Amino acid sequence: ANAVGSNTTSSFTARASDGINHTDRSFSLTVKAPYQTNSRSNGNHTMPSEINKIKVLLVGGGGGGGNNRGNGSGGDGGGGGVYYSTSMSVSGGSNYSWTIGGGGSARSCNNQSGCSGGASSFNGVSAGMGGGGMSEYNGNCNSGRSTGYTRNGGSGGCSFGANGSNGDSAGTYTINGYTVTNAGYQNQNSRWGGGGSNGPEPSGSTSGASGGIVIGY
Repeated sequence: ANAVGSNTTSSFTARASDGINHTDRSFSLTVKAPYQTNSRSNGNHTMPSEINKIKVLLVGGGGGGGNNRGNGSGGDGGGGGVYYSTSMSVSGGSNYSWTIGGGGSARSCNNQSGCSGGASSFNGVSAGMGGGGMSEYNGNCNSGRSTGYTRNGGSGGCSFGANGSNGDSAGTYTINGYTVTNAGYQNQNSRWGGGGSNGPEPSGSTSGASGGIVIGY
């Protein structure tokens, strides 16, 4: 049976009989409701003793957008990497911590290029950061695509007006009723791990969005 909204307990009685004598025994069965927790910042969670598999979504921080002087444009920030699993192994009763990468600041690195975001990590897996977009001032950027993570972040735009790239496995995910839309997309800083956009000085470009985590069981 599947519980809906809350834990459900069913009780029943089994009877053994030889036709003359009988013995009754009562039983109960509890089906626990689906559980999820989500966070956009560092934290931790203790798994219930009976849990050994979980669902998890982990998103890295998006890169910031670069500045432009009005003669052209800078580059957009790249999206953070996205890790998703429906069957991650955990130890029941153990406490697990996570680190969530922040979004990269706009026009704050390398002569007003966007800064790269931060990587996120949990239980041995990682989601890399999106790269920062180029500054029109001198063509410098922090666009380098993150490498070495379980899921890498996308590069920032590194030419005039260039889009960044989406992080690995960017998309929409739902865990036990909680939906994260367009995670890890470039130039979507209203979304988890979204990259910032380029824009005119002094404040037209936008920062990348922080990553996040969803855990369900």
